[in-house]
Amino acid sequence: MGASTPLLLNTLSGAGGLLSGFFGESFDVNRDLAMFCKSVSLPGTAFDTQVNHHERKPFTEVRNRTTDTIRMTFYCSPDYAERTWFLTWMNSIHDQENAIFGFYSDYAKPIDIITLDRAGVKSSTVNCVGCFPIRVGEVQMGYEQNNEISSFEVEFAISTMNHVATKGSPNMVNSIESFFNKSRSTIKSII
Repeated sequence: MGASTPLLLNTLSGAGGLLSGFFGESFDVNRDLAMFCKSVSLPGTAFDTQVNHHERKPFTEVRNRTTDTIRMTFYCSPDYAERTWFLTWMNSIHDQENAIFGFYSDYAKPIDIITLDRAGVKSSTVNCVGCFPIRVGEVQMGYEQNNEISSFEVEFAISTMNHVATKGSPNMVNSIESFFNKSRSTIKSII
């Protein structure tokens, strides 16, 4: 997502080893940001069409291709660092105090959504280009949610999307037990 600081990763206990297992040696916490999501909606794509008539016969012509937005739900750490990070990104797009909009080339970033199979091996990657948040959702708080982890939704606009099947490496995550233990320690650090 084009992060320039690993501050958010430092809040996740044990995330460094898990992330290097997912992304390999090319993953750089000073350049890249990886976050665990509660849920993700992979973007859809569609054609905008127009019906034309030629010699009284209708035919449908493709005029444009559109890509749906991405909706991600994230867990909140106790200090809401994840939500603050997305709000800061939105402030770089539009400065509310000065009513200044940023440049697209500065705020639009690539997002890679990596899906795993049941064994924890990478099975596909959705490469999204030109992404930026268009909505950061509310955090529901109340007495009845006292034992639940807070979460919030972020909706992203994207320019283009490419879904690529990726054969994962069995060395990426040594075992399901290892993946479970690292996930459990991450969740405990959030709580």
